[in-house]
Amino acid sequence: MEDGKVFIVQSRAITTLQKKDEQDTDADAKEAEEELANGKILVVGQTASPGAAFGPVTIIHTAEELDKVKKGDILVTEMTNPDMVPAMKRAAGIVTNEGGMTCHAAIVSREMGIPCVVGTEHATQVLKQGQIITVDATHGHVYAGELKIAHHHDHITSAASQAAPLETATKVKVICDLPDIAERAAKSGADGVGLVRMEFMIADGGVHPAQYIRENRDEDYIKLLMDGIGTIAKAFKDKPVWVRTSDIRTDEYRALKGGDQEPHETDPMIGWHAIRRGLDEPRILKAEFTAIKRLH
Repeated sequence: MEDGKVFIVQSRAITTLQKKDEQDTDADAKEAEEELANGKILVVGQTASPGAAFGPVTIIHTAEELDKVKKGDILVTEMTNPDMVPAMKRAAGIVTNEGGMTCHAAIVSREMGIPCVVGTEHATQVLKQGQIITVDATHGHVYAGELKIAHHHDHITSAASQAAPLETATKVKVICDLPDIAERAAKSGADGVGLVRMEFMIADGGVHPAQYIRENRDEDYIKLLMDGIGTIAKAFKDKPVWVRTSDIRTDEYRALKGGDQEPHETDPMIGWHAIRRGLDEPRILKAEFTAIKRLH
């Protein structure tokens, strides 16, 4: 370092002695790459969450069809929304017609660690119900049939996890909304959780917060949140966990019990949600604060 500038004066490739199983893994990777080169590409999109998976196609057009998605299916839809989170958790991979790197499908699939390709434009028209496909989300390609890359991805992930931990000058926290993946997120070495969004736990519960209040089931709502937030906090023991109170737009959770009573707004994005709604419905906000207080 000189005059506040960093100069790299020497660099070289990192080399290691490979064990037999590592050499076998390299051979498998080479074979998988060759198979990709010869595979039939059905649709192409953007890499929203890297990885690879294979399985039967399940095409979803409405929230009423979510029960069709079974564990190990490839969820194919126009675009995901918060109502679809429970079905997304069952999917081995996700492919959407619309969206980009910051869309709902991309954000949630990255958090879940599910391979996801977005912005294919016509996956719901090209892919067929029940068809076996391989999602190569690392390259944004969807192939016909079952390819070896879907199996080799586990070896890649395992090797990557053995990399030396990074040391940063600032604290690095993760976004963790799903209790199911809290332990995996904690193993990343993050310095805590920078954001927990209650909406994903609420979607899993299947009941709209307003419905809990209408039925005088405030304690049930509190318990739902305590269970979810508590699981995340336990995984990140002795590290900070920042929780955001609910931010439910009127158009996003209509499939939940009681969601059909939500008002219709011209532009829900700038409408009745977040703290504005919390102040209008203080029992919901109080229940959320109570859940956090009891866990503290």
